[in-house]
Amino acid sequence: MSTLPPWSAILPMVVYMVLPALTAAAVMMAAVERIGGPKQAQAGAALGLMVGAFVGVWLRDALPLVADGDSPKAFLTVLPNVLTLISGESSWNRLPWVMLTALCLGLLAHLADAHSGDGWLLRGGVAIAIAWVLIPDDLRERIVWLAPAFAAVVWAQWVLLDCLGAQPASFSVALSVILSLLAAGVVLIHAGTARLMDATVVQACAFTGVLLVGCCRRVESRGALPALAISLPGLLLMGQLTQEEEKMHWAAFALPACAPFLLVATMPVAHWPKLRLQLVRLLLVLIPLAVALYLAHEAGPLDFGEE
Repeated sequence: MSTLPPWSAILPMVVYMVLPALTAAAVMMAAVERIGGPKQAQAGAALGLMVGAFVGVWLRDALPLVADGDSPKAFLTVLPNVLTLISGESSWNRLPWVMLTALCLGLLAHLADAHSGDGWLLRGGVAIAIAWVLIPDDLRERIVWLAPAFAAVVWAQWVLLDCLGAQPASFSVALSVILSLLAAGVVLIHAGTARLMDATVVQACAFTGVLLVGCCRRVESRGALPALAISLPGLLLMGQLTQEEEKMHWAAFALPACAPFLLVATMPVAHWPKLRLQLVRLLLVLIPLAVALYLAHEAGPLDFGEE
């Protein structure tokens, strides 16, 4: 039994999924910012995240088939299932579409913040609609508090990340979200939901590509944050409810989903030197993530065979 996958499992993931997601997101972000200028950087970040995540999941399924000698038509045959997170007809599979909606409405929320200061209201309405669209009907009827609680988490995290993303040292905010996504991926693979793990990894890689371009060009990359404020708790909730035999404690899923909330503790000290502020933010986020990884490991290490 091993807690880490062998190199033979890591290398295909890097080649078929990680690098394509990061590269596609970076290219899209750079192209939009180059053509439209710094004012279009937030739109470029939103497009980069979605394009990078889509390309990463698509090539993850298609490239291994082509490498094994299948026809190049494999690139087309896997397309219908690229956005399917759970097999069968499930409202959970609407997650990519609600993320896209949040990205578009997130740009409107930024305009509302600038002109009238009521972008929080738009975000709240979108969060409520997303909760009722995404969570299955039978689950909402059986657990009546689940949809309101999920909507509250999405709304609060969306508002917080947008607020912190506009402050100095926003690099640490983006890095905290990336680390939370990667930790969520580890939790989800321990829960036996590999496809959901892939979804978190491609988003982390795509956002990394967006962030790298944003740092190099000195432009904002927070246009991608609305989608991540939804997908991070959404994928973890999905994994907790669909895990095998409920073998993992619910806290292992809740901690990565709520880890970014600890960043609120740094708002009163936003005037600190950037390096100190960024280190404090990362330390605050790493604490719940480390606990979540411990709980995931305690639930049962992964079995990759003798090799």
